Amino acid sequence: MIIKKLILHNFGVYAGTNTFIFNSSKPVVLIGGMNGRGKTTFLEAILLSLYGSNSSAYKESDCDTFGSYLKSYINMNDKTGKSYVELEFSTSMNNGDEFIVKREWSKANRVQETVSVWKNGAYDDFLATNWGMYIETLLPSALSNFFFFDGEKIAELVINDADNSKIKESIKSMLGITVLEQLKKDIQKRLNKDKKYCAENDNSSDLEKLRNEKEYLETSLTKIDELIASLQNNMIENNKKLEKAKNAYLTKGGIVEEKRKEIYKEKSEVKALMLHNEDNLIEAASSELPLIMVKDLLDKIAQKSNDEHRRNILSQSINVINELYDKYKIEREESSYIEDFLQFMKVKTCVNGDSIYSISSNCLYQISNLLSEKLSNKLKLTQETLDEQKLLRKKIDKLDNYITIDTNNEEIKRLYSKIENISKQCIEDETKLRSLQQEKTVINGKYIKTLSEYNKNVESVLQKMETTDDISRRAKYSNIILNVLNEFIIKLQSSKIKKLAETITNCYKLLANKKNLIDSIKMDANTLELTYLNNEGVIVPRSSLSAGERQLMIISVLWALAICSMKKLPVIIDTPLARLDTQHREALLKVYFPKASEQTIILSTDTEITKNAYDILKESIGNEFTLIYNEKRRSTTVHQGYFFKDVA
Repeated sequence: MIIKKLILHNFGVYAGTNTFIFNSSKPVVLIGGMNGRGKTTFLEAILLSLYGSNSSAYKESDCDTFGSYLKSYINMNDKTGKSYVELEFSTSMNNGDEFIVKREWSKANRVQETVSVWKNGAYDDFLATNWGMYIETLLPSALSNFFFFDGEKIAELVINDADNSKIKESIKSMLGITVLEQLKKDIQKRLNKDKKYCAENDNSSDLEKLRNEKEYLETSLTKIDELIASLQNNMIENNKKLEKAKNAYLTKGGIVEEKRKEIYKEKSEVKALMLHNEDNLIEAASSELPLIMVKDLLDKIAQKSNDEHRRNILSQSINVINELYDKYKIEREESSYIEDFLQFMKVKTCVNGDSIYSISSNCLYQISNLLSEKLSNKLKLTQETLDEQKLLRKKIDKLDNYITIDTNNEEIKRLYSKIENISKQCIEDETKLRSLQQEKTVINGKYIKTLSEYNKNVESVLQKMETTDDISRRAKYSNIILNVLNEFIIKLQSSKIKKLAETITNCYKLLANKKNLIDSIKMDANTLELTYLNNEGVIVPRSSLSAGERQLMIISVLWALAICSMKKLPVIIDTPLARLDTQHREALLKVYFPKASEQTIILSTDTEITKNAYDILKESIGNEFTLIYNEKRRSTTVHQGYFFKDVA
């Protein structure tokens, strides 16, 4: 796997769109940046692109949800609230398949990412839907720590040397033991569940108690059904009374009295609309609308003017032809046929005749436009306005009828009070009904549960012996499987750790300055603890190693795990030389970085890959970038070249 391009859009400290293009055949890619300028963000963008919510960066973050993790990386300087990361890489499988995976999201109440995947230039809907499953076959997330790691975290492991559980977990992942241990957990969970079941069903159920409870609930349900039926009858009667009171209220003009102010307001709005329409009619009468009365005359004028216009054009054309013909006669012999033809043209085209109107082309266009569109549109609009005025007058009359209705306020108040009292009673009845129905639901639920338990316990007496036999048999074989798994894990570790220990030894010897200090490294098959031996076979205490040597040992373990995993993948190292002295740094620069992988991406400050370190790595360096931070915009941009070269 070779990374070809990474695009970060409004991601973390990177505002706008920033692109890293990796196109060199040399193994080392150098990305320089001061602290807080986006180096770790680069590494997390790679992990996010590949693994999404399964990324180790997300799992180690303080975010409660994946949505909040994505939201925390949106750079708000862009003001769009949208972000995406896009990774392009090629693999060594199937003659070098090329993939582009893009994850994009935006700031919202609930952040949701969209995953898009292209394979060999074509969008692949299946991979977009199942990318999480596919990447696990290409680069399992459990192995990612072998290839993408942080030098600071390695330095912390050196300080907390007693806690090497992470290294052991990495070794188990490479050996495939984590799957077997998960199987052990699942089997143990099943056993615990069976034990709990047996404990809960140890005593026989009291069927008589369940029967009494069942009968009590049946009686309660019958009483509630009677109360509900009585209440529903009362509600029917009250609804009839309410309907009768409302009809009387309407007959006496109650609604009119309530809405009188609204009617006055509506009448005022209708009058304002009528005045607006009258203004539109006056404006139409003062424009081209009156010409509709002489439309026939305008049609004739337009037709006649078109004929005159055509005749003038033909006359001008014939004059031009005559002039050309006169020149033609001077150079050639005269032809009576041509003169006859010209005379024929004059007769047939009727170019002779007097003009009546003699109007211009522009004027003729305006008349045609008036006849084709303006007059008809204006007439239609005016007719629609007149029709609307009729409807508005009818509405005014209807509103006036409402206003003039004479009402008896005392009678209306009495009916209104009666409606309120009946409505209040209806609401109280509905509340009581809901309460009874809820009570019935609760009791019915208890009854169904009790009935189910009663039936189950009746059957349980018959099935208990058979069930106990099944659990005992399952427990017996589960314990056998657990013992076999434990033995198999130890044998599996024993068969593979020798090769891993030899690889760790070789890697460490390539990096260590004291070549004779450690001659070989052994690994315990049960505990996976490393033991260091000198050339005489004597154990070298871990405490005798310096902090730098212990850090090189951890890097050797990661390097060996990457080699033994048989995965051809890029290595990305953030803060690569953290807390190493000059000699140990030189070992990494000369040996590890050029050989760690076909592509090794180093994320460094200017105090790690210094000018001297740069010169050592120079022959192996392909692409170089520097992360430049803009204090004013509070964002990072990507520039070509490293600290010690011209950054453009």
